[in-house]
Amino acid sequence: MSDVKSDRKGDASCPEPACKSKKNLFASMKIGSKAKAGKVDSMPCPCDREELGRSSWSLLHTIAAYYPVQPSEQQQQHARNLVESMAILYPCEHCAEDFAKTIKQHPPRVESQEKFSVWMCEQHNMVNEKLGKPSLKCQLPLLLKRWRTGHKDCWEDTESASSSLGH
Repeated sequence: MSDVKSDRKGDASCPEPACKSKKNLFASMKIGSKAKAGKVDSMPCPCDREELGRSSWSLLHTIAAYYPVQPSEQQQQHARNLVESMAILYPCEHCAEDFAKTIKQHPPRVESQEKFSVWMCEQHNMVNEKLGKPSLKCQLPLLLKRWRTGHKDCWEDTESASSSLGH
C-alpha cells in the first residue's frame, strides 16, 4: 500500500466537514457569520465525522457479511483493495491516517467470509475503543444477523429491489 500522507493533499488540521463534528461545524458557522432568521435550506448538510463513520461502518460490515464464504483470489484482492482505498480516500484525513496505521499493523484477513467479517468487527472495535464507545461482539452468527439476515421485524412491509426501482 502506498504512503497515505504522500497521497493525500491538504492541511493537517483537516478543514473538510467530514473531519468535524456537527457541534464543531455549527460553532464555527456561528462565529464566522450570523445565521439568517427564518431561512431554511432545502439542501442537506454534508456528512460530519460521526455520520460518515456510521455510514462507512454500515457499508463495510454489510460488504463483509455478503463476502463469499470461499472467495476467489480475485475477490480477495478486491477486498484488500477496498480496505486500502478507504485508508487513502476516506474524507476525514486523520481518520484515514489512523486506519492506514491500523491496517498496516493488522492487515485485512480476506481468506473467508468469517475471517473478513470478524476482522472488520475487530477494526470497528479498535475505533470504538479510541472513542470511548462500547465494543461489538465479533462472532460470525451475530455479525451475519446484524448485517445480512436481520430479524423478522427488519423485513416487514418491504418492497422487492426491482419494485423499489420502478421495474
